[in-house]
Amino acid sequence: MPLHAETERLKIEPLRARHARLLFPAIADPRLYTYVPERPPQTVEALTQRYTELNRGAPAGSSETWLNWVVRLRSEPVWIGTLQATVFPTRITYIGYVVSATYWSRGFATEGCNWLVRHLFDQVGASEIRASVDTRNEASWRLLDRLGFVREGEHPLELHGSPAVDYHYCLSRRRAP
Repeated sequence: MPLHAETERLKIEPLRARHARLLFPAIADPRLYTYVPERPPQTVEALTQRYTELNRGAPAGSSETWLNWVVRLRSEPVWIGTLQATVFPTRITYIGYVVSATYWSRGFATEGCNWLVRHLFDQVGASEIRASVDTRNEASWRLLDRLGFVREGEHPLELHGSPAVDYHYCLSRRRAP
């Protein structure tokens, strides 16, 4: 996945293990894990191991393709997050993203996800793009709304030992921005 890209304010490049050191301060922030099942990495080494596993790709026999990128600012060498996609043989694709809490509410997640959606439809051949978001994570579900995703339903789950509900979203090629 040798793809480097730029948007108006972001540089996007394939995730590598070496990015763990650069992203650790942003990715280790506990605020990022309020609405997702993962926990913050405790050390740079733990994050390096995670990124190494992601670079190996999907487990053998799973028929999935894993795509992962890191995001930094164009204006300065500050690493602010990640973009990811899991592509299935049907070309249905699930996405996720993380943006440092320091950079919330500045449109960086929207800008990065807009690039991701266009890339997945135009370059990867996604048939539809799906996402799930905790109903309490208003910023994320509003982002999906802005990008044209359609809310298709809800799914109850347990998150960090407490009941939660996820919204399920879908974006088809014909509705893409």
